[in-house]
Amino acid sequence: MGRKLPYRLKVIGQPVPELSWYLDDENIDNNEDVVITYDRQTGFCKLIFVDIMPEDAGIYTCIASNPVGEAKTECELKVRPAVVTTDITQLTSAKPGETENVQTSTIVIQQTPSK
Repeated sequence: MGRKLPYRLKVIGQPVPELSWYLDDENIDNNEDVVITYDRQTGFCKLIFVDIMPEDAGIYTCIASNPVGEAKTECELKVRPAVVTTDITQLTSAKPGETENVQTSTIVIQQTPSK
């Protein structure tokens, strides 16, 4: 989570197709959480997830259409909640001739997906 992830594909068609992107049947062409690039000359397209979060999970569909017809491709994005582990070390002050006691504990912070 919180990482950038690109999804790449190549679109071929004459005339050059128009593209529309969907997340679970909802259009995301103007969604600020993703960046969509499409080079109409090469046909290469990228869907870039700027900051992946659990709510970004789902079925992504790209529909390419032109006057000749329509084609689509789908992929499923699964997002696992992040598990952050922090080690905390506690030192006690030792007097001369004594050893220091070191206690280590682990704290696990897990983000649960939004509903």
